[in-house]
Amino acid sequence: MTTNRPRTLLQHGVVVGRHHWVARRLYQRMGGWVTAIADAPTKVRVATDARRFALHAQALAPLIPVVPTIELPSFEPDDDDPLREIVESAEGPIDCYAVTLPAWVAAIDRDLAHSSPVTDGALVRVLTHLRADLA
Repeated sequence: MTTNRPRTLLQHGVVVGRHHWVARRLYQRMGGWVTAIADAPTKVRVATDARRFALHAQALAPLIPVVPTIELPSFEPDDDDPLREIVESAEGPIDCYAVTLPAWVAAIDRDLAHSSPVTDGALVRVLTHLRADLA
């Protein structure tokens, strides 16, 4: 069994912020695509998934570090982040289901593999739930 080193506050913020941004952005994008879908069952599926992404963003938001006396970065992914590029390049729900969600699941798996249940317990619980919901 490998022992993962505890993350610093900033490293924790980057991990949480990245997943929070993806969930929030997918909620916005999927919600925007709902109106263009003519097929009723597909429309319901996409709208339901958009709401699920909003719930995931809500679950991640309290884990973003806030220190009143220190100015912290926004914790959103950089413009050159591969996951950000994948999310922004999706042209519709089919791209989202075929490309974006598998890339997000892979990012969650990487972050879970580098997390310590002792120091990252809350993050591990939320990412494990998120991973199970996306699978």
